[in-house]
Amino acid sequence: VASLINAFPDDADAINTYFKMLDESRKTMLEYVTLKAMPKWFGKFLIYTGLMNFYTDYFKFSSVSTTDVLKKLTKNDALRAVLCYNFGDYGTIPKYAPFSLHSSLQSHFLKGVSYPIGGSSEISFHIIPTILKSGGNVFVRAPVESIVLDSTGSKAIGVKMKKDGKILNAPIIISDAGLYNTVNLLPSPSRNKFDYMMQHVQSGSGGLSVYVGLKGTAEELGISGKHYWAAWTTNGKEDLDVITENYMARSKENMTNGPVPILFISFPSAKDPLWAEKHPNKSTATIVTFANFDWFKKYENERVMHRGAEYEKLKKELGDLIWNQTLALFPQLKDKVEYFDIGTPITNKYYIGANAGEMYGADHDVNRFTPHAIVDLRPETCIKNLYLTGQDVFSCGFAGASFGGLFCASSILNRNVYEDLSKLKKKSKPSIPK
Repeated sequence: VASLINAFPDDADAINTYFKMLDESRKTMLEYVTLKAMPKWFGKFLIYTGLMNFYTDYFKFSSVSTTDVLKKLTKNDALRAVLCYNFGDYGTIPKYAPFSLHSSLQSHFLKGVSYPIGGSSEISFHIIPTILKSGGNVFVRAPVESIVLDSTGSKAIGVKMKKDGKILNAPIIISDAGLYNTVNLLPSPSRNKFDYMMQHVQSGSGGLSVYVGLKGTAEELGISGKHYWAAWTTNGKEDLDVITENYMARSKENMTNGPVPILFISFPSAKDPLWAEKHPNKSTATIVTFANFDWFKKYENERVMHRGAEYEKLKKELGDLIWNQTLALFPQLKDKVEYFDIGTPITNKYYIGANAGEMYGADHDVNRFTPHAIVDLRPETCIKNLYLTGQDVFSCGFAGASFGGLFCASSILNRNVYEDLSKLKKKSKPSIPK
């Protein structure tokens, strides 16, 4: 706070008010969690009786956009940009994103972040043995063609595999494929049953990633495990809504006509204490930003890794632009590149099933966080024995997807697993000493 006031002394009151609002909003997040955990009928009861506003102040913060809040606090465009620069962490520009979501993210980062020792692959490496030990199994490269329903169309009984048409029957079907993909896997007559959920959401914005392998250690390259958000403004204007929308509205032919306005830059290798031991004299960089799915839609049905010279040229142009912008901030990385690849929105669609090439599932706009939306977007569905889990149930990110799993387990087991874990946490010693 002090450093911000030092940078913007004329806006000291606005800055103090902003952080007070962060704290107030953060305190309502438990109520948001409770709304997701409570029975749907009780949530509806609170809404229709008007008791919801007495139960929680959460909607005081979720019903207004981040931009609206900041515009009331200050007229300083630069300060507003500093206070909402990391909107890319949830993939929705500030004028559409609820302040409740933004404030929860900011409050989270104020306490620091974490990184899995050994890299993100360690997450699945440690989860899979537990699944196997419990009698489950894990398959890769095994896409599902459809969710199989009984003759009445009201109960899920299995899934049909795309590769061989085999039907795997099960008493419970849990989908982590996202709301859009799950609905599209159902027989056509059953899809409109999910309108009560679909009315609250839209696809998120497309994402693009640049993956770079570098020669040299973190120390030699002068890089660290910090996260960097960099913004390139237009005509001295720091309005992140405007510059991002203008960029996304560019035609395919003009997509590199000007800088990419917002970049997330990180060096994953520098975050992992085991990296140097496994990969000596090597480092990695990852740059993430927005990209319009329509720029690449023409090539989505081409064979992966063989989408043609035109596609390769298109993504290289954008990738080179992004890397040159990165070099403007980290010039010491020039001529250190040993590997360079770009993942476009259609890459996301192919590998992670992203409906519109998005990185965070359904868009995190204000409409997704209304009282009705919060009560409707939950694990149990209108199809018996079919459940949803993951980020579309709660919110994006590893933590958000984990909470989606928590609520799904609670729904299936008919018990408060969140409370179980809270009790376990109180009894358990920290795995990493403070």
